[in-house]
Amino acid sequence: MRFEQFGKVADMIDNGPVKLKRSDTAMTLACNDLMSRDNDATFLSIQRKDQYHNIVANGFILTKRSRPDI
Repeated sequence: MRFEQFGKVADMIDNGPVKLKRSDTAMTLACNDLMSRDNDATFLSIQRKDQYHNIVANGFILTKRSRPDI
């Protein structure tokens, strides 16, 4: 049995809150200020929280189906 997740990945990219382009790249997943704290930051709205949690949950589901050992 083979599971293909290309449609799910494309849906996450196309319908996500941030519009990605082919030219967008990152050398690493972590940024330089990963552990720094912004004391002036504000909390996310309920809508943005829901978007964030949906993206993270879909990412977990996607990786679990394609790589059960993760």
